[in-house]
Amino acid sequence: MCALSLKRPSSRFWLRHNSRPMYLDSKDYQTIWSLAHNWVGHDPEATDSQALPHEVQESIHRLMAGVFRGDLPARTKRIAIFIDDSFLSFIVNFRHFLRFYKCLHSEVFDKSYLNSI
Repeated sequence: MCALSLKRPSSRFWLRHNSRPMYLDSKDYQTIWSLAHNWVGHDPEATDSQALPHEVQESIHRLMAGVFRGDLPARTKRIAIFIDDSFLSFIVNFRHFLRFYKCLHSEVFDKSYLNSI
């Protein structure tokens, strides 16, 4: 007969799996779009993604590079992105890899996407 273990997971489990902050709707937690605008003193709602000022583009690139390198934690409303460098993470985040690549190398700034991270 097999018994189920009701033992609580170790604290190492919680640190490893809950190390990224949760997505919170708060003025303290900003999206890449709004943070990049606020850094340079522009209104995030007033700018158009097709005619972004150069300093906003640079701020977006810096933030996205930090997220991609793992220096800045980021998440959507559902899941943390770019948690590690594993192949499974690449598969799960493939859509984000493509969008980050397009933004960083092709100067494509998708306002709705950048407002979701």
